[in-house]
Amino acid sequence: MQEQGGRKLSQDVRVLELCADLITVGGSTCATVLESAASYLAWDLLDQAAMQADVVLDISWEKLHTGPWKDVNVAWRNAYSLAAILTVRSQKLNPDSAARAMRVLDLAVMMGGPLFRPEIDALINQVQALAAEPSRSVNNKHVTKESGLRFEGRFAEDWTKNPSGEAQEGTPVGPSSAEYTKASSEQEATFPEDGLFDTKRVNRVREQGGPSGVALPDVTDAEDERERTDHDRQRKRAKVSSRKIPLPPNSNPCSESIPRRHVPSLEAFLCEHMLAERPVIVTGVVTQWPAFRRWGDLAYLKRVAGLRTVPVEVGETYVAEKWRQELMTMGRFIEMHMEGGERPEERGYLAQHPLFEQIPELRKDIVTPDYCSLGGGEMQSVNAWFGPPGTVTPLHYDPHHNLLAQVVGRKYIRLYAPSASECVYPHTQGMLTNTSRVNLDQVDKGEFPLFATAHFTECVLEAGEVLYIPPRWWHYVTSLSKSFSVSFWWSEGQD
Repeated sequence: MQEQGGRKLSQDVRVLELCADLITVGGSTCATVLESAASYLAWDLLDQAAMQADVVLDISWEKLHTGPWKDVNVAWRNAYSLAAILTVRSQKLNPDSAARAMRVLDLAVMMGGPLFRPEIDALINQVQALAAEPSRSVNNKHVTKESGLRFEGRFAEDWTKNPSGEAQEGTPVGPSSAEYTKASSEQEATFPEDGLFDTKRVNRVREQGGPSGVALPDVTDAEDERERTDHDRQRKRAKVSSRKIPLPPNSNPCSESIPRRHVPSLEAFLCEHMLAERPVIVTGVVTQWPAFRRWGDLAYLKRVAGLRTVPVEVGETYVAEKWRQELMTMGRFIEMHMEGGERPEERGYLAQHPLFEQIPELRKDIVTPDYCSLGGGEMQSVNAWFGPPGTVTPLHYDPHHNLLAQVVGRKYIRLYAPSASECVYPHTQGMLTNTSRVNLDQVDKGEFPLFATAHFTECVLEAGEVLYIPPRWWHYVTSLSKSFSVSFWWSEGQD
């Protein structure tokens, strides 16, 4: 039976296709090693199979970290996924190994290709279930039915480190789907002893992909009353915690310069805001979500996502000299950055990450607003923004329609129309041409004399509200309290 299972694996169409793809991109060695690993598994030679898996991990890891992410062939990402599955399947899972196994799988979600994603998701569910029942011990040799492929062998304990210990050029944290390209080029990356991911220089490109829209759920009167009570409670807590956060000069968020509308009709939203390119704050949408009731409880987030590895931005802003990214579990992020105090230069921010594609349990807590179906375009991305008071996103624009939903806490947001582009002094070259060179918190009037003449609108986005930001509108965002936001990007249809 073991021989038949191994032979089935070695003859799996996807594995054979992957080996062929690797050969076409110069990965004949990797393809041979994958085939060899399958043969060893057929005869239950787990140590030998594990050694082959380590080789595949090393090769694919190096390829993923060489050059810009957009230039990495998907075959190397699929090879990375397959090697990650092999690594986890080779271990007898228990509470001591569950956290490490989850890290391996999360890296495969973020950096791997789509070919073996169902197997990765099934393994994640197994590890999550094991973590919820610490007394259980699971031998993967007997629980492979859900994941399709059968993988066994030694668990590689520290394969995430660069084998040479030296910095590499490339994109350290890759996206979780082919469309997700929060890309960077020519970066230095290392994995220190604590396993955290450290980037010396990362440039952001806001071109992403994400899930499609769904309709709003029905809510009973009792649930609606509870939502309003929770909303009022969140606003009171947020206001108390936001009094010491400084705002940019000349700010007057009480000016109500951005209108608020309670669940406008699709026609009104399309005609009066999308087509008119006019920002608006929509109320009565987020308060219907389960997330509105749940995400303010950090214990809930720890329970659902505490073991999951996520990329965290550390530093004042993504244009700051000492800004970097680190990989850590959601539980550690909450303990370090949401529950503990920190200096601005060490402030952590889970920013612009497709968390809901990575963790379906959290995706069930939100609903894509129906407004995202307007315009005939497609959903581009749904991203999470989770952080402590004082996180700052510098003045920049995005190319898509944007609904920024404030689930927990409150944020100050300042908007400049596209007509003000000359006055906000965008970077003229490189990958930051969608970002202003002006530091709104300390404007250099000598270097940027026109900036003071630019007209802006502003608001404080409260928990339970959604801000519509039209394409190419410049916006600056700072959190006034602990905050969890969700952004929905969708494109225009092509004529």
